[in-house]
Order: sequence, then C-alpha cells, then structure tokens
Amino acid sequence: MSRLRIIHETIYSYKEAVRFGPHRLVLRPREGHDARVEEMRLEISPEFELEWSRDLFGNSVATVHILSPADQLRIRSEVVLQQTAPFPLRGSRPAMLVIPSSSPIWNWPWLPLTWPQLIQTTSSQ
Repeated sequence: MSRLRIIHETIYSYKEAVRFGPHRLVLRPREGHDARVEEMRLEISPEFELEWSRDLFGNSVATVHILSPADQLRIRSEVVLQQTAPFPLRGSRPAMLVIPSSSPIWNWPWLPLTWPQLIQTTSSQ
C-alpha cells in the first residue's frame, strides 16, 4: 500500500473586485477497491458557504458560494489517499466490446471515435 498526498491550488486575480457566481468543484478522488481518502482539507478565500453532493457517477461535488466581492479567489485542496495495489488484469488481451453485425452502428455513433481498438463485430448465421 502507498500513501499519496495530492495538493491542488488555483488562484484567480482580477484588476478590481468582482462578484462570483456558484463554483462547482470536483476535487475529492472517488474511493473504490484500490483507493480510500484518509483526509481532505479545503481552503477557500474570500469567505464562502459550501454544499456537498454526489453526481450520477458517484463523484463528490462541492458547490461553493462566495459571499462577497473580491479581487482574488483562492482555492486550495489537500487530500491524503491510501492506495492499495490495483486488481490484476485477467490475461493479457485488451477488453473487447462485441457488437452484433445485425445491430446498426448508428446506435453508437461515438464508438469508432472513442474506442476504435475495442470494436469487434460478429456475424449472425
């Protein structure tokens, strides 16, 4: 097992004070079989309010509401992650997506552009 410390800092500077709309932050790694968040620290300035939620993919999402105008916005995230060895791959063959040749390819118009190496067609006989 290994411990990872991830630090991310973003600073926006403006010529004069500006008002801020809500900011959506996705800074927390998603936990799974091979990773667990041990600690997370989030520093934001100026003064703010924070709401946590999860998106459809299980990611933690922070919505930040900045409470006053400012000429600088600073967001700093620090995460300590415990990582175990990932699951071993079964065999040395890459994953394969099998699409029957009777199925129209326009059902998956994004597929050839996204994962051309995964396409394998089958013939129905």
